[in-house]
Amino acid sequence: MITKNFKMRSTDDIGIENDVCNFKFLRDVHYPSVSLEALFLNREEGFYELIQNIISLSDMEHSQYTMICYSELDTLIPNTKLNRYKGFWKLQSSDKNGFDWLKNKYDFFSEVGEGGKIKLSGYALASDHDLKKIISCFSYKKISFYAYLNKKNFDEKSLSNIMTLGDCKGVIMYFLECNGLVFFLLGDEDYKSSEVVVVSNNSNLNEIRQKDKILYC
Repeated sequence: MITKNFKMRSTDDIGIENDVCNFKFLRDVHYPSVSLEALFLNREEGFYELIQNIISLSDMEHSQYTMICYSELDTLIPNTKLNRYKGFWKLQSSDKNGFDWLKNKYDFFSEVGEGGKIKLSGYALASDHDLKKIISCFSYKKISFYAYLNKKNFDEKSLSNIMTLGDCKGVIMYFLECNGLVFFLLGDEDYKSSEVVVVSNNSNLNEIRQKDKILYC
């Protein structure tokens, strides 16, 4: 449930210093961005509602699109047989049931650290119900994001090849080059707000900006 009107911020280039979002892994991602922020009684539900609001403002038919969740472990880990077997989703699990309920999920590892350490990451195809649960499981402080794109533009093999390189920015660029919407979650610790940043091309964001001004100004 929303408790305060939306606030919108915008930048023409998320890849340089700006007033929207300055994540290190977004440096040199030279795409425009818009953020929507509001106070909600439940922050996780707020994230979900804001993502849905942004999608509703875009000109993207829901039935033709898919939502993909990407995340990675915070640190590099030893390159052991057990760690490779468990993969991202099992090591990420925060309860006894883990992510068994998430059916369309995929694990990747890449050797990127000194001493043979590996980076674990994963992505999942998420229904609306899945998206709500994933948001409740992942901290907005983690390196994770959500991509919404047309199914016909999604190529599983191409994404897998990029994932094995262990380059988060490469994954982001893949979704952007597929004409997708890429969402990042933010929040204000003091005011308990929910904020969602969406990065995409000018055509997609102009549609969102124009409708947002009509609905929420």
